[in-house]
Amino acid sequence: MAERLAARLKAEPALRLLGPEGDPHLAWLDLLWGPRFDREQALQMLARQPALDGARLLAAGERFDTLGRAEQQGLRRLIVRHHMLHRIGHATHPAD
Repeated sequence: MAERLAARLKAEPALRLLGPEGDPHLAWLDLLWGPRFDREQALQMLARQPALDGARLLAAGERFDTLGRAEQQGLRRLIVRHHMLHRIGHATHPAD
């Protein structure tokens, strides 16, 4: 289930929380780090970025909260792994 949720979050361009100003991986980790989705943080993000789809963001939080602890941790690991691959893919090469 974590993989399906991750795929859906990745496929939803409106859910790129920080867009070009920040790293969406880190924003997701901020929201998903605890045992429950951080709704207060999500509402603060929505207040700063009114163009975000708040209903979808909060629905993602509801889905996260239905996951078991192992599935939640699996989703966090997937986000971290994708973040690292993204950073490696965009890192400058020492020969450049």
